[in-house]
Amino acid sequence: MCSSDLLKFFLKLTTLTFFTENENSIAIAVSILIGIAFIYAIFLRIRKKSFNKQDGLFFVFSAILFIHLFGPTQIGQAAGITFRTQIYPYLILILWLATISYHKIFKWFIICSVFIITAAFTVVRIPYYIKTNEAVNEYLSVEPYINDRSVVLPLSYAHYGKTPDGKNISELKNYLFVHASDYIGADKQLVLLANIGGTVRSFPYQYKQEINPYRYLQTNEGIEFQPPSVDILKYSKKIGRYVDYVILWGLDDEFIDHPYTQNTLAQLNQDYQLIYSSENDLARLYRCVVSERKINQALEFVKNQAVPENYLNL
Repeated sequence: MCSSDLLKFFLKLTTLTFFTENENSIAIAVSILIGIAFIYAIFLRIRKKSFNKQDGLFFVFSAILFIHLFGPTQIGQAAGITFRTQIYPYLILILWLATISYHKIFKWFIICSVFIITAAFTVVRIPYYIKTNEAVNEYLSVEPYINDRSVVLPLSYAHYGKTPDGKNISELKNYLFVHASDYIGADKQLVLLANIGGTVRSFPYQYKQEINPYRYLQTNEGIEFQPPSVDILKYSKKIGRYVDYVILWGLDDEFIDHPYTQNTLAQLNQDYQLIYSSENDLARLYRCVVSERKINQALEFVKNQAVPENYLNL
């Protein structure tokens, strides 16, 4: 992405838009308000010819903005740097603007503008927050059916979130739900196989390389692709144990006929059993039944060997 595009996105403050196009004009209003305060602050500094040590924040802002516009977009495995850092120049600039002594009228202009912008964001976002919370609660409804100390593979077919009628929650296609399953691991000790952070050294946890799911479990475009592509059976052999649970999130007609999806469903039909489906069928939980099947086969074999009945009760 070239610097001119980054500057355009920076001025539009696209990092503040999550759900709908209606947020774009509000985000631009935030940028304009900060721009007006910035120009007024520069005017006051030049007119009064007074500078102090707090103005060092202005140079920090300038340096961070330069890095944002001309720095790398990716460092190692850390991608999306420009999008993640877009807000930082604004935050530093606001700190500098807070050191300026404004006219009383201008202060009230800022206060009223912030109030209106906040109210506008609230009105626009509340319906989407409600939809998101409902979807998250439906996703997390699988948690009671997952045993502690289990290996869980969450597969998302709806990164943007889904409503019960199949519509995307984020109209701007932001990845709201790509790692929503991590909330399940907040209350239980689980190994969640769909978190790419375990492959990045800057994160406080790491997958062991010999059993890294992003190396041995994913196939084709990978676990976080839409739709995801995995080889569960091959990975189970690699790590020496079966993946205990598989969660399918948001699978509907959009991807049901895709070859990746059909391959995943075939694997689940072979060694897994659907044990829970959420209210609107957005979240489905599958449990590995290989161990149960082997136990049942062993018991059936023992019964067929005419072993004394009291032996079977041991």
